[in-house]
This record gives sequence, C-alpha cells and structure tokens, in this order.
Amino acid sequence: MFGRLLPNRGTAQDRSFSGAVTEFNNRLGASAAELSQDSSLVAMAATDDGYEPALHTRDGIHPNSHGEIRIAAAFADVLAQVFDLGSLYPRPLPEVVDVVKTP
Repeated sequence: MFGRLLPNRGTAQDRSFSGAVTEFNNRLGASAAELSQDSSLVAMAATDDGYEPALHTRDGIHPNSHGEIRIAAAFADVLAQVFDLGSLYPRPLPEVVDVVKTP
C-alpha cells in the first residue's frame, strides 16, 4: 500500500514544488494501479485528503497529532475497503491533544 505525499509549507509557497508533488502522486497512483493484480493488490491511501499543513503539522512539514490521525485514518480506510481488513476509521475524526516532544 502506498500513501500520497502530503502537502507542506513548500507546496503552498512554491508552485513548481507543488506541481512536482502532484506529479509524483499521480505517478504513484498509476504505478499502484499498474502493479495491482487480483492475487496481489496494491492500493493508494488518500493521506492528503483534507490535510492542511497549518493545522496538521508541527512545523509546516512534520505531522502533529492531528495529522497523524488523518494519515492513520486514510490507511485504515484502504485496509477496510480494499483488503477487507478491519473497518473504516470512525468519522468525525477524534479531537486529540497535540503532543510535542522536546529533546
């Protein structure tokens, strides 16, 4: 299973970078479809759906607790829908405490 590259502060500030991320995600999705077979499924998790760097990252790049829940939910949904493992992640997504680890 693959997950799409997430938007980050760079995608909002740099159109070229944003285009490269979009192109990568498109190619990754095409690769997943091409590689997938009935006997060996390959699927793509929509990790970037609704993902907003300002809300879902600590620093514009690395996911915070809210971002981690969104990513986990995207993978859980694909496991349930495509691989018939478990169930869809409950919606609405839970409110979580953003945990920041300091060195």
